[in-house]
Amino acid sequence: MKKSRWSARFSALCVATVISLLATPNASADLLVSSYGTNEVKRYNETTGAFIDTFASGGGLVGPMGLGFGPDANLYVNSQGSNAVLRYNGTTGAFIDTFASGGGLVGPMGLGFGPDANLYVTNGGSNNVLRYNGTTGAFIDTFVASFSGGLFNPTGLLFGPDANLYVGSSNTNSVLRYNGTTGAFIDTFASGGGLNQAIGFGFGPDGNLYVSSFSSNNVLRYNGTTGTFIDTFASGGGLFGPEGLGFGPDGNLYVSSASNNAVLRYNGTTGAFIDTFASGGGLNTPSFLIFAPVPEPETYAMMLAGLGLMGFVARRRKPKEYQGLAQGAGKGRHHGLSLARFAAYLGELARASGNTVARIAGVGGLGVRGDGAEVCAPVERASGRIRGSHVRLDAGEERGRGYDFVTVALTKKACMFCKPLK
Repeated sequence: MKKSRWSARFSALCVATVISLLATPNASADLLVSSYGTNEVKRYNETTGAFIDTFASGGGLVGPMGLGFGPDANLYVNSQGSNAVLRYNGTTGAFIDTFASGGGLVGPMGLGFGPDANLYVTNGGSNNVLRYNGTTGAFIDTFVASFSGGLFNPTGLLFGPDANLYVGSSNTNSVLRYNGTTGAFIDTFASGGGLNQAIGFGFGPDGNLYVSSFSSNNVLRYNGTTGTFIDTFASGGGLFGPEGLGFGPDGNLYVSSASNNAVLRYNGTTGAFIDTFASGGGLNTPSFLIFAPVPEPETYAMMLAGLGLMGFVARRRKPKEYQGLAQGAGKGRHHGLSLARFAAYLGELARASGNTVARIAGVGGLGVRGDGAEVCAPVERASGRIRGSHVRLDAGEERGRGYDFVTVALTKKACMFCKPLK
């Protein structure tokens, strides 16, 4: 009993160490934008929008679309013109390899790593979603069947707060939802409100879903739980052909305006136009965009060491079912690694220690309930220290106060900083 208690507490300390590292300020959180017309990924300063450099190019990149960081901290970019997913060094932007192709992949648009740490890619050629091994890039299967639920011309994709897969269906003007484990169609989650060609989308700090409506030149907002249309959140400022979107470190909304070669910024609370945030540097037909938090090398090394300690403890225990949850609130920014990358690391940890992953999900701005999950204390943005203990988070609690909430539950009793939700 004493040994088990020590093991649980030591595990919790390791988790807290990793969480605090994730909350420390990173070296940069620059804006990366796929420049479709120049076959490059451009980089801009996160604060000023000033052009920095062409971050990634070459390696056969033709018509870059969806992009994102993987569990290995490298950058993955869909090359629509060469029907492949290319990998670039996440720090230098140097080309590494053609990571994934085959399986009938034609005209990939959206991509993302799932809770299982594998890579999911929308396949325009067959109107489906393909899955590739997140480590080797080998084709696994067709995760979402062709035309499932009416899927036609799939665009962006992401795993939502409920751990299910959301896919844009451009030709049916909707965002469809699929079971995150089986790929089975669940429902048409969001449509209406004038949505015309859904391209990029994402869950905001308020937990609602924001969707770029390409043909109506605006961004629409839908209830993040029910999918009910709320309002036209952002428009104007010259927005023409919106594709990718995302909330930035300042809590505002950034949208690529493909037809006028710029990234526009809107107030993250009101949707009011602020400014043309980024252009120049040869940006041509911007498609998808992301903010790219890159931790300092020493921070990254410390994080891996923390995960190694957790793995050591896990190997001393009998196999148990792991539950991992990641939650963001406040301004919706996580310093260090992104939620998707952190979730992937947890998945790798669980598999390496002979355990299974029950659930790993990113949740924006909302409390988490159910499944016996435990919610860890908030991590203070400025210092990275654990602030308080035994903190229960309900929907909206402390939202907007500048904290990032990161939830990690290895077992029901593993985290001594946590309190179970009822």
